[in-house]
Amino acid sequence: MVNIRNTSVTIGTANTQVSPALYGNKRKVIILRNTSLLGEVISISIGSEAIAGQGVRLSPNDSFSLSMDGAYLPPVEQINAIASAVTATLSVYEEIQ
Repeated sequence: MVNIRNTSVTIGTANTQVSPALYGNKRKVIILRNTSLLGEVISISIGSEAIAGQGVRLSPNDSFSLSMDGAYLPPVEQINAIASAVTATLSVYEEIQ
């Protein structure tokens, strides 16, 4: 069975958990898209605290995706984010098995 999560998360200037660590499950797909409208940049970190300007940086409308490709699986570690402004919006789509 695959559980699908499709939501938006408000990201601020403090480390924010976007997706929890998975124990006993696997991510099949994760897609993160910066849907902010005013130029906010969102920094993504996998497995550690997000730090502004480091890790995967998403400008408005940029996306980051990881999906199962043959023997490869996206990470099961916690995914965190932080924004360059007080309010930014991150769309999160993930499939968990």
